[in-house]
Amino acid sequence: GDDVLLAVGEASANAVQHGGRPGGTGFVGVEVLVAGGAVSAAVSDGGAWSRDTSRSAREDRGRGFRIMQCLMDDVTVRRSSIGTSVVLTRRIVRERPAR
Repeated sequence: GDDVLLAVGEASANAVQHGGRPGGTGFVGVEVLVAGGAVSAAVSDGGAWSRDTSRSAREDRGRGFRIMQCLMDDVTVRRSSIGTSVVLTRRIVRERPAR
């Protein structure tokens, strides 16, 4: 639970920070689905996702995507003409009741 919440929070923060279009317009959406023994969350925005590989960006930023990768079973970035979606998936392990 907490790992999924943190990963979705990181993706949402990235979408808020980088998801706009020139002129200050944009959107951020979050959809969550629990089915088939997994939880999937799609965080979408109206921006063009890209990774800044400059030295200053590597030193000061860019940890959010790595955090998402460490916490989730799968992280997929999908780009389109209307924006970017980050899809986060994690298998759900249910504990068996103690006997």
